[in-house]
Amino acid sequence: MGYISALETVTEGIMCSLGYGNSFSGLCGALVFIGGLVGSFLFGMAGRKAGKRIVYIVKLTTLMMGLILVGMIFIMGMPDQKTLFALSYTAFGFFAIG
Repeated sequence: MGYISALETVTEGIMCSLGYGNSFSGLCGALVFIGGLVGSFLFGMAGRKAGKRIVYIVKLTTLMMGLILVGMIFIMGMPDQKTLFALSYTAFGFFAIG
C-alpha cells in the first residue's frame, strides 16, 4: 500500500507538469483503485486454489508491479499518451493492490 499512497500523492504534480489536466490525473487515481478491486478478486481466488504455492503469485505480482513502474517512467517521456497512462495506472493497481 505504500506504493499506492506514494503514487496517489505525486500523481497530480507529475501529470500536471507533463501537460495533463487535473481531471485526467484524478481519473488515473481512480483507475488504480478500480484495477485493484479487479485484481484483488482474481488473485484472491487464485490464492485459494494455490494453497501453499501462493508465494509464487506474490512473486509474480511484485515483478509485474516493478516492470509497470519502469514502463510508467518511459511513458512519462512521451507526449500525449493518455491511453497508455490510463492503462499503466490500471495495470499498476491490478498488480499492486491485487
